[in-house]
Amino acid sequence: EIANKVSGHVSVRGIFHGSLDAEIRRIGEAKAVLNKWESSYMEIRQKIEESGRDNRWEFDRHKLFARTRYMAQRCFELQGAVELMRDTRAALGPELRAATANAKGIDEILARVDVATAPLENVPFDIFDSRYNASWEAAMAKFQENVAALEAMLKVFMDESFTKLGSANEMFHLLQKFHTMQANEAGQKLMERKAIDILQQFTDEVDRVAALFEEHQEAPPLSKNLPPVAGAIGWAHSLFQRIRRTMQRLTQMDELASTDEGAEASARFIAVSKAIRRYELRLFDEWREGVGARAVVLLNKPILKATLPSGADTEPERALDALREGATISVNFDPELSQLMRESRYLGRMGFAVPETALNATLQEDKY
Repeated sequence: EIANKVSGHVSVRGIFHGSLDAEIRRIGEAKAVLNKWESSYMEIRQKIEESGRDNRWEFDRHKLFARTRYMAQRCFELQGAVELMRDTRAALGPELRAATANAKGIDEILARVDVATAPLENVPFDIFDSRYNASWEAAMAKFQENVAALEAMLKVFMDESFTKLGSANEMFHLLQKFHTMQANEAGQKLMERKAIDILQQFTDEVDRVAALFEEHQEAPPLSKNLPPVAGAIGWAHSLFQRIRRTMQRLTQMDELASTDEGAEASARFIAVSKAIRRYELRLFDEWREGVGARAVVLLNKPILKATLPSGADTEPERALDALREGATISVNFDPELSQLMRESRYLGRMGFAVPETALNATLQEDKY
């Protein structure tokens, strides 16, 4: 009765085209019921024997369990096939489409997935009938053959996808997507080789960032409208960000970070990152040392100034005499104060602790 109910509960017709998670649960439940039948029998038998009765409670186990054991094994194999297809379909989802920008290639592989499952879905017999054991094994062999062809197709797709990417960060992202897929030994070795290539690419990128930093740190290219100190720090930090995103992906993949190549890439990243950070802190410390006193000097300057026809500025106490001599009056706002305020504003946004005098001047910028 148990075997008959399970046989009606699990069907291979359309099993790969509905909710694969639901099918996996259904098959798992069927397998658990089949296995529970035998384990329950053995538990009861043991309890009866431990009760001290003379007679042994025993029946023909072959008659009791031959069919359910056979069905449990078929469930195990079928569940594995469905899980394989589920994982493959999931890996070939929207994220991989976006990462590879190759929707056509993914659609071709998905079509191959449908071909791979046909030998199991289209069997013309009851898979739980042991009389068709040889036919089932032939169907499984054909399925495995199709899976091998699918994995070969995936290998070509992987190779082509990696060759189209330019940065280690993009390659790591793609590798993570491929890593979620079930692969045979050859596929795993391919991903390992790709991982080593990506680690080398990342190390090269870190070295290029280090070279750029060394070459331009004394006169860095500044972003438009940024003052000198904040601009130089922003430039240095942008170099760090180039390699930081890739390093974050590397740390998420323990199997790569623990390799010799991964350790070398990490060490190089740390060395360059520390050099950039020391540079940022040095620039800020040099600016901070004098900015407080300089802000006081600039803020204490007279609001207005008198300029003689000759172009010379007069001292504040001679302003009235200068006016009699034809001087003109203008706002005495030093451009250095404007730059000081801009430095304070941008450095504060970057997370640096701006001295109070400079900060107060910046907060009153609208007044000036």
